[in-house]
Amino acid sequence: MDPYVKFGLMILTSTVVMYALMYFNTYELGHVIFSETRVYMAIMLGGIMLLFHAQYV
Repeated sequence: MDPYVKFGLMILTSTVVMYALMYFNTYELGHVIFSETRVYMAIMLGGIMLLFHAQYV
């Protein structure tokens, strides 16, 4: 597999996992709703991870 494809999939997977983990702080299942702020934070964290780890590809 191309290392850049593997790297992109790693960043995408980590971003999705970070987005899901942000919902662990909710008290009830009824409080789990779509949040644009959580999407923004997950993308921003994925972007920062991309910048720091891109030097190792």
